[in-house]
Amino acid sequence: MGPIEILVCNHGIGSAHERVVWEQDLDIWSETMRANLDGPFYLSRLVLRSMIERRYGRIVYTSSTAGLVAEHAGSAYTSSKHGLLGLMRSVALDGGAYGITSNAVLPGWVQTEMAERSARQEAKDRGITADQVWEERAALYPPGRVVTTEEVAQTIAFLASEESSGVSGEAIRVALGSVW
Repeated sequence: MGPIEILVCNHGIGSAHERVVWEQDLDIWSETMRANLDGPFYLSRLVLRSMIERRYGRIVYTSSTAGLVAEHAGSAYTSSKHGLLGLMRSVALDGGAYGITSNAVLPGWVQTEMAERSARQEAKDRGITADQVWEERAALYPPGRVVTTEEVAQTIAFLASEESSGVSGEAIRVALGSVW
């Protein structure tokens, strides 16, 4: 298939199973860090040498708006997504001299399988329906809806393209004008 020119780290574990800091399960903390931060580090490390040799590469990380704003009872997720932004900026600085760009996309609420699990858990905890949770999430955004997977994918595609050559070290929020 040839050398890797583009790496998109779009994986992770959400926060539906987390607790407040003083009750946080240490195994959940470790598992979240392994998936959300260690995984992107090891993948980046693996591809960067060949990108440096070719003097070209695009790396895009999927963080979250939780990478900028902490969420209640989500210390592992929030910390891992903040850490991912630090990794992204380090790669941008270290790889910049070799034509490598490194950026992050920070989606707000997107109705994915992971976010649906979170909605079901929140609904159960609060005694409401998952649909009500999604209505509340949509109300956080000026257009009254959540971000679509297509909107996130289009932003990632741009950051992986030639047209984004002047963009590096940036955390781009895809959140319809909201903090979340």
